[in-house]
Amino acid sequence: MLEWLRPVASIPDSFVREMFNALSDTSELTTAELLVRDYKAFRIGRIMVGITQIEATEPGVLINRADLSERLCELADARDDAEHVFLSVIGLLDHTTTVVAVHPATRELLTRSLGLEFDGDIARAPRILLRKTDFVPGLIAFTAKDNRNDGA
Repeated sequence: MLEWLRPVASIPDSFVREMFNALSDTSELTTAELLVRDYKAFRIGRIMVGITQIEATEPGVLINRADLSERLCELADARDDAEHVFLSVIGLLDHTTTVVAVHPATRELLTRSLGLEFDGDIARAPRILLRKTDFVPGLIAFTAKDNRNDGA
């Protein structure tokens, strides 16, 4: 896993996996606590977007929480700092991203700006998408283009 570190240190793969598992252990948190733990809001053109980003060794454990959609909907409705709120779950081991967006307008924004294809509330990307390097720049580029089209 950490090929760049192998020449200078002997780190067993089991240790790396244990470290990632400890990092992504959310069993002690409620879904509501989990969703606000790493939430950040961004001004993107004329809109505000709130993104919760969670790293996990087993993204399915988070995505399959029975109350996830309900709690994400509550978070989105309760936030006054963002009109679009979504969850990004990064798969640490399989290098994927699962996005959960409960509101249709947010799904449409993510589809139009980043090309995500949703099946219900969930979209899966075959690579890691991060807030600062993928979501925010993609949304900024899209809204800038969209604003130019509005003025045309």
